[in-house]
Amino acid sequence: RRYIGEGYSQAQESMEDEMREFYGSGQRSLPLSSPTSGQLVAVRAEEEEEILRARVCEVMDDKVKVHYVDHGFSEVIGRTKVFELHEKFFQLPFQASRCKLAGLEPFCQEPEVLKKFETIASGRILLAEILERGQVPLAVLYDTSQDDDLNINAACMKTLQDKTLSSPLQVNSAYMNVAISSVCSDGTIYCQLPSRGLAKLNDTLEKIETYFRSQVTSEFLVSRPFCGKGCLARYKGKWSRVEAVKCCLADLAASVGSWTPEAVQWLRDKVLNSADCSMRNFHDPTRSLNHQMVQSNLLKQQPDVFLTSHRFLLSPTGGPRSGCGPRDGSVGTRAAAARQSRLSSPTSSPHLPPLLELPTAGYNMDAYVSVACHPGHFVLQPWRDMYKLVVLMGEMILYYNKTEEKPLKIEKHQIYAAKVENNWHRVLVKGVLNNGLVSAYELDYGKHELVSCTQFRPLIQEFRQLPFQAVTAQLAGLKPRQWSEEASIVFRNHVEKKPLVAQVEAVQEAPHPWDRKLTVFLVDTSQEEKDIWVHDIMAEFAEELS
Repeated sequence: RRYIGEGYSQAQESMEDEMREFYGSGQRSLPLSSPTSGQLVAVRAEEEEEILRARVCEVMDDKVKVHYVDHGFSEVIGRTKVFELHEKFFQLPFQASRCKLAGLEPFCQEPEVLKKFETIASGRILLAEILERGQVPLAVLYDTSQDDDLNINAACMKTLQDKTLSSPLQVNSAYMNVAISSVCSDGTIYCQLPSRGLAKLNDTLEKIETYFRSQVTSEFLVSRPFCGKGCLARYKGKWSRVEAVKCCLADLAASVGSWTPEAVQWLRDKVLNSADCSMRNFHDPTRSLNHQMVQSNLLKQQPDVFLTSHRFLLSPTGGPRSGCGPRDGSVGTRAAAARQSRLSSPTSSPHLPPLLELPTAGYNMDAYVSVACHPGHFVLQPWRDMYKLVVLMGEMILYYNKTEEKPLKIEKHQIYAAKVENNWHRVLVKGVLNNGLVSAYELDYGKHELVSCTQFRPLIQEFRQLPFQAVTAQLAGLKPRQWSEEASIVFRNHVEKKPLVAQVEAVQEAPHPWDRKLTVFLVDTSQEEKDIWVHDIMAEFAEELS
């Protein structure tokens, strides 16, 4: 990959013109007597007219294998064409850089993918969208030379499709048992024909359904989406294959540029986690978010406004369905009142994130059980904010992996960032041991870990905005008791690492956010036949043991 522009390709062309003159005649055109592997050299290309910068890869008897650092390819040339590279040609950074195509990492060696990429991308000027900066950037490439932009990544991915599984459509043929899957507003009809491909798809989706029924964790969420990315999404109670596409709001001026923080926050509040949100041509101004935004002053630009993008896609998106317990329209009012009371509460600290908003008694929350010891002690994470935690974890990795290790005095009861199994977590120090290990509690996952003192960093203010996500809980509807190991195993198998509905029985507040405790009923709503109340299972198990 080479960059196009004034400071890139144009600077390279100017340098190569200067090199052509510099090595044109005299002593400078004498070949290098003894090139060594890894040495930077000037090379007269096979065309005889160009002098290019290169790195020596291998030295043979009368030939040298070189890699052109500004063009990204290698070739074997005669030793008489290799010259010493003058120091003034070291100034311009190497113009050829490696990159990975997003979504194609597991298939980068597939012959069909390489052939397709060579056909549609090699030698062309393309647009690159950098998704992840690193030693080898992750990118999506677009060919914008045609009327419609071509997504290079998506085009290469399509070559992996098994053509023998495509729908067997033929002209002037009749097909039985055709299923109409969608009718669009413009009259377009989508249908599914009986075929090997459809049978294979249904079988695959059934296996996915079975797997995700017990294995859904935050690790499966897509935190870095891009156009053309293939994902799984929950639709009408079933998993479906989907492709991520970019979209924008109609009727909004394209020249706005970066939105103001107020506009971004307003739109997030309106649409994120909304149960009643549709994408359509909607001509009722009272319900159209587009029209509401146009009429407001939210897009009025302020000087020097820079936005940090927190893009995300939930895949899988299907949390548990909260189908039980009371609901009314006063939840937002109570949440606002709770926020106000926290602001005036002496337990609120400028060094701590805001408290996690919890439902009051009798109300439900979609939750994920990250840790389950026994019915008297487990840890919940609110499902609604799972994507925010995924984004935060990604940002912490990017930040702390670049910071240098500095001596840090670790104190008990203080909050830090700590590296646990290649991920950075927000932790509370429970104790400092004499052997260099620290007892730490993960404030977002509820796990206790022993971590080397060298793996701790200060938790900067930017990472203190999201409320700590782990909430300790106990199961309601059961008498307090000492749970056996057998009962604990049964409980873990039913709830741990699963999305469930938690119906709140009681909220026990505390001076510190990590000491708050919930008493909840847990309900597994993944079965179509009936909801499973976990306390009923544990009550029956306890009776059998007694």
